[in-house]
Amino acid sequence: MMRMLLRLTIFSTLLAALFSCKYLDDSSRSQPILPERPNILWIVAEDLSPIIPPFGDQTVKTPNLSRLSDEGVRYTSVFSTSGVCAPSRAALATGMYQNRIGAHHMRTTSVINEGPEGLAPYEAIPPPYVKMQSQYFREAGYYTTNNAKEDYQFQKPVTPWNESSPQAIGEMGKLTTIFFSF
Repeated sequence: MMRMLLRLTIFSTLLAALFSCKYLDDSSRSQPILPERPNILWIVAEDLSPIIPPFGDQTVKTPNLSRLSDEGVRYTSVFSTSGVCAPSRAALATGMYQNRIGAHHMRTTSVINEGPEGLAPYEAIPPPYVKMQSQYFREAGYYTTNNAKEDYQFQKPVTPWNESSPQAIGEMGKLTTIFFSF
């Protein structure tokens, strides 16, 4: 009987606490209106380090980069899954660890398709279900560009970008649609 009374008291207290809380109406707060699908500019720089104002260093003035950083999203707890560029690029482009898709060895083939001495040349072949991030954005209606970095340790698919060249960024000023640039 005592146990039942204790349970009833606890239940009543929780129920009273639940219904005594005031409903907070957020409609009175001023919320910024965000676009349904925002433009995305993904900036990746090689050998940059965090010595720029958006990350606390004031040695060099970067007004445009600082403004983009202030108005956008900064990822401050990220790390590279590889110590070299192309395997890291494979991970960024696919969202998968480069080891998982066989893209972890640097430069196993070269422009003339000869591997380093003692290694048989090969290229990673991601499984058919692996898509590049840009492909997902294209399927969602984004215009996607890449500023010419295409060494992913695997042959890029036919459709990852609307445009990939050193001049790709220059075309964005003419766009009237949403975009994703890598």
